[in-house]
Amino acid sequence: MKRFAVAAFVVVAGLFASSLHAQNTEVRFTVPFNFIVSGKTLPAGTYRIYAHPDSVLIIENVNRPVGALSYISFEGAPSTPQEALVFHKCGDLYFLHEIDSSTTIVNGELPTSKAEKQAGRMVASAAPQNVTIALKK
Repeated sequence: MKRFAVAAFVVVAGLFASSLHAQNTEVRFTVPFNFIVSGKTLPAGTYRIYAHPDSVLIIENVNRPVGALSYISFEGAPSTPQEALVFHKCGDLYFLHEIDSSTTIVNGELPTSKAEKQAGRMVASAAPQNVTIALKK
């Protein structure tokens, strides 16, 4: 009986630690426009992002079965003073470029996709504009 109690404690402690870890790796945000991640267009809406230790980002819409995967190069300190997402805007297209979050491990830049490079060439008259959206807390 004592072994069972110890085993149950270890399982519960592990689940608690996992849930704490999950909280530190999730970011939620609402985007009012369609945006592109790794060449995939995602509709406007509320999303959550999870970071995987292998530099993989999982982006999921919280209301629809829509999402995308991307690599991310993790950074130390955010480049903006607020918790925010940074998009590159090329013409009418928005590309998720950076996540700045000092309260989670989800903090870094996404690689420039082929679609973003192509859109940048099409709008050669101007460099991409940065559009920043504050993260929900």
